[in-house]
Amino acid sequence: MVAFARGADSAGWYNEFAGQTPGVTAGWYSIGGQLTSGTATYSAPGELDVYALGTDNQPWTNSSTWPALHGWNQVRIDY
Repeated sequence: MVAFARGADSAGWYNEFAGQTPGVTAGWYSIGGQLTSGTATYSAPGELDVYALGTDNQPWTNSSTWPALHGWNQVRIDY
């Protein structure tokens, strides 16, 4: 089980409690960013997306295959 949250430093953080992924140990680790909201996640086989609002109040995502997240990118919204 992996939990994601916004830390006291406003960065995104994760904790893989069970430590089941090779190379990932239990404990809190930063995934960076400057977030103004909590996090939401979506996962499917081979895919993980973490979402949060940035300092511009726009949605941002950090996604890839767990545990190799690729950094925060703004979510494009077409109206």
